[in-house]
Amino acid sequence: GAGVARNFIGFDDDGSPVNDSGKILAYIDDSSVDAKGALSLVATSTQTITAGVGAGSAAIAGGSNGVAGAGSGVLTENKIGTKVKAYVDGDGATGIDASSVTLSATDTSTITAEAGAAALAISVAGTGALSLSVGAAIARNTIDNSIEAYIVNANMGVTATNGDVSVSAVESATIDANSVAATVSVAAGALVGISLSGAGAESTNVIENSVLAHVTSSNIKTTGIDKDVIDKDLIVAASNTSDISALVGGVAAAGGGGLGGAAGAMGVALSRNLIGLSAVGDDMPDGSSSNPYSNTILAYIDDSKLA
Repeated sequence: GAGVARNFIGFDDDGSPVNDSGKILAYIDDSSVDAKGALSLVATSTQTITAGVGAGSAAIAGGSNGVAGAGSGVLTENKIGTKVKAYVDGDGATGIDASSVTLSATDTSTITAEAGAAALAISVAGTGALSLSVGAAIARNTIDNSIEAYIVNANMGVTATNGDVSVSAVESATIDANSVAATVSVAAGALVGISLSGAGAESTNVIENSVLAHVTSSNIKTTGIDKDVIDKDLIVAASNTSDISALVGGVAAAGGGGLGGAAGAMGVALSRNLIGLSAVGDDMPDGSSSNPYSNTILAYIDDSKLA
């Protein structure tokens, strides 16, 4: 038995990123705004992949000499790659005025993946019996997002007349992966009974996101136009609370009986969970990896005037 599930958002069929896919944008481009109320640019991504794949097999043999073999394998591969942006790029001839200004880019991408494989082999014979069972379950999950909120090139000025100017980028990606393989092999013969059983489960989960909030080359004013209005705040914030939860198990059992009986079983489970490292071989940030900081969280103000 075999099963394969591949689910991609923002990636091509071969697993490579698609540059013009998976974009969620809220923006003002080189335009002036005069709003009496609040101005809000909100980009929200809630991409979700839920994948379950399973396979099972069973073999039974009997006679004078019996041989039974069963095998199953499953693979689930899931990827999410989105670009979520809320931004102002240029403010036209007269700038942007509103009672308050809010730019918010938020992502809550979620991958839930379950992979299960089971195999059963039974051989019962009058003389010699041989049984073999093999099972493998593999889960590969990747979230690679870019979340940005920013004001750039607002030379005429972005003014909040009675509120805050808030620029925030928030990432809360989650991967929940379960990968389990179980096999059983039994052989019984009058003279010889030999059984072998092997199970392997592997899960690799990667989160490498870029979360940026910034004000660059812009004039920002939060002073109220009325002398009785208390000055408000400029808030530039970036946060990332990504999470990986993985359960991996490989269970194998074998039994052999007869005048000469032999049984062997092996179960292997491997879980690799990486946040900020794009490959298993990458070093930690204090090592020599060429790109150790693939999970970036930055909030900054650059070359801007604040009042």
